Parts: sequence; structure tokens; C-alpha cells
Amino acid sequence: MHCPNCGTPIEPDGKFCPRCGAKVVEAPPAHAPMPAAGPAPAPRMPAPRPGEVPQPKAPSAPAMPSSSASKIFGSASQTAPVALFPYDIERNRRYFVPPSIFYEIVVICIAVLILLTGISMGGNNGALGPLLIIGSLIAGVLAGLSIRFKRDCPTDGEVDAMYEGISRIGSDEAVKKLGISPKEAQRVKPLAFSGKTWSDDPSRVFKRTGKDGVTRTSNYQVSFLYPGGEALYCYAASQSLTVRARYVKTADVFYEDVVDLSITETVFSSDTGFFTMHLSSGASYEFAFGASQRASVEGLRTMLREKKAEAGKLQREQLKAIKARM
Repeated sequence: MHCPNCGTPIEPDGKFCPRCGAKVVEAPPAHAPMPAAGPAPAPRMPAPRPGEVPQPKAPSAPAMPSSSASKIFGSASQTAPVALFPYDIERNRRYFVPPSIFYEIVVICIAVLILLTGISMGGNNGALGPLLIIGSLIAGVLAGLSIRFKRDCPTDGEVDAMYEGISRIGSDEAVKKLGISPKEAQRVKPLAFSGKTWSDDPSRVFKRTGKDGVTRTSNYQVSFLYPGGEALYCYAASQSLTVRARYVKTADVFYEDVVDLSITETVFSSDTGFFTMHLSSGASYEFAFGASQRASVEGLRTMLREKKAEAGKLQREQLKAIKARM
């Protein structure tokens, strides 16, 4: 038996991977009957932690008892990197942080002076003049090639294409990470958000204003929120273009646990922002969105208010029925 996360061999009776600590979930027998289709929803399963094999789950499944509160998976201590996209990290970094070409410029200037000196000498000093000319040309060519290499970076359009690639791959991954069947994913359309993310630490996230006047960052996030019957199933993936890091977060958020949804506009770019769901447990969950998705964010806020009101009404009715039987 091998670890489903990293492939490390595990003892037949082992429950956890000795290398990465992932929990080992035994696969169901091949002859196990499939659950019968019916109107009654299946019990909601908790969202998978990194390293676990996701279990089938419908987004409209009933929530666990309210005493469980919201179960947030993908916090800072639980977030784990997954497969990276095949990006040229060094080339992307040159887009956001152009290397200095000061020394190449100095070499070219010196080479020009030597070249002019060699030409002025002509044949008066034997082979010295031609040697100076050849040496200056070689130094100038090498310096020019170095400048060309340092200036080789993606265009604005290529960076935007990378953003689009992150969004496409994220939509397929969200269904797998949340344990939603493709058929159910087609029936329950998610709320999709994507946008550039920023950090106060410039060594982790870079930004640059392109030739088209649009500010871009080296981090991009794509999110998919599936509205269930009593909970919101959340997926968010953040991909860096300049370092080998990609992080995926999942969360099951009960509607009655949502306290507020706040919206933050970024100061460096007018086409992106963040909205944050604040929970009664004190936890919060942040998502990036583009300018064209602002209406969807407002729609999510309205839906959360309605779902929260419905959950509160149901709880009051249940409490009233309990008191009536006493």
C-alpha cells in the first residue's frame, strides 16, 4: 500500500503516511453497491484536509448540527502546496523585477572607447590596433547578449494568458477537491471569482504596471463557491508566477455562522479587489475578484443574508416545537 499524497510505501495496517503524515483512507470494495438515487439528500461529509482522499459529497447536503459551528479547512497551518504549473519562473520574475544592466552599459562604453582607439592607431603599432578592435567588438557583443537575456521576459498579454490558465485548471480542480460529482457540479452552478492578489511583503509578491497601463501582480487567485442547502462550499487556489508555490484552500461555511461580508478595494489597481466572509467563530475567509465580478459579490452578499435569515427562522421553529412538546 502506498500513500495517496506522496507515494511513500506504507505498512498494510498503517493509518498515516510516515513521510508526509497524510491519513490513509481505504478504498471501498469494487463490488460495493452504489447509493440509490432519491430525493433525500445524503449526509454532508466534512471537507477533505490536504493529503486526504476526497469523499463523494453533494453541495446541497444538510449541514451538521449547529453546535459543530463552521468547519474551516485550509487555514495557514493546513494549507499545503500542490502540483505547480509549468511556468518559467526566472523569466516571469524578470517581468516583475527587471534586472539591472548597469555593468553591461559600462562594458559597452569601454568597448566603444577601445574600438575608437584601435581604429585611430590603424597600422602604426603593428598588431596592437587590430587586437584592440577585435577585443572591443567581442566585449560589446557579449554585453549586448547579456542585456538581451536580462530583458527577455513575458509580454503583458502572456501574463494575462497565465492568469486565464490558472482559472481554467482551477475550475476542474475545485470539483475534485470538494468531492462534488461532475453531474452535480453542472446542476449547481458555482459563483466564480478570480483576481490579482497582493501582499505587504515585496519579497513574496511583486507588482508591475505594464505598457498598457494595467497593474499586474505575481500572484493570482481563482475561487469557486458552491451554494448548498445549508452550507457554502468554498474553494480558492493561489498561484505564484515568480516562485515555486501554489496553495489550495477549501472550506465548508454554514450560513448561520456568517456574521458579515466586507469588500475591500485595492489602491494599486482599479480592476481587482477582495471580499471577506467573517464568521461567528472569529475566523475569516478572503477571496479576490475582478472589477467585472462586483455584481456577483453583491449577489453573494444578498444570498448569504437570505440563507442566514432562513436558518434563523428554522431554528426558531424547531425551538418552538420543542417547547410545545414539553
